[in-house]
Amino acid sequence: MVKFQIEQVVDELRSRGVEDIFTVSIDGLKGFGDAISTIFPEAQIQRCMVHQIRNTLRFMNYQDRKSYAQQLKNIYNVTNAESAFQALEALKMTFLNLRQLLEVGILIGMSYRFFFNFPMEIRKMIYTTNIIESLNSQFRKVSNSRSIYPSEDALLKILYLSSKNIMKKWNQKIRGWEGILRMLSIEYEGRLEKYLK
Repeated sequence: MVKFQIEQVVDELRSRGVEDIFTVSIDGLKGFGDAISTIFPEAQIQRCMVHQIRNTLRFMNYQDRKSYAQQLKNIYNVTNAESAFQALEALKMTFLNLRQLLEVGILIGMSYRFFFNFPMEIRKMIYTTNIIESLNSQFRKVSNSRSIYPSEDALLKILYLSSKNIMKKWNQKIRGWEGILRMLSIEYEGRLEKYLK
C-alpha cells in the first residue's frame, strides 16, 4: 500500500511537468528509490550521506563513534571510487565488528555508485537531503503556529507565503555554476542540453 502511494507521488511529479531526473539523494524511506526508478528509469539514486553515517553509528561503541564518523567522512572526500574503497579497507582494519563492517560495506558499495563520478563541487550539492528537511521543518513551524485554520486554502496560502520567504535564501548564486553546468553536461550528455535552451 505504502509503495503504491509513493509511486503515485512520483508519478504526480511527472504529470506536473517533470520530464527527467538526473540524480536524486533520498533518505531511507522504503520504496522511494524503487518508485523513482520505475517512473524515471534513468535517474541515478543515492542515499543521503548524513543519514547513512547516522545509521552506521548505531553499530558502533560509544567511545569509537567520533573517530569512526571522521574516518567515514574522509572516505567521501577522496577523489574517486577506487580511493574510497582503499580508504574503506583501512577503516575495516580499525573497526573489526562484523556487523559494522557489513553496514559500512553496504553503505559505500551500494549507495554511492554514482557519487564518486562527480567532482567535489557537485558532490556538495547531492551530499544530503538536509535542505528539504529544513524546508519541511519551516513549514511545520508555520502550520503549527495555529491550531485551527478556517479552511484548507487558508493553510495553503500561509505555506505559500512562507515558501516565498524561504526561497529568498535559495536565490543566491552558486559559486562556479558555469563550470558545474559544463561537468553536468558531460555526465548527462544528450539529456541536459534540451533543458538549457
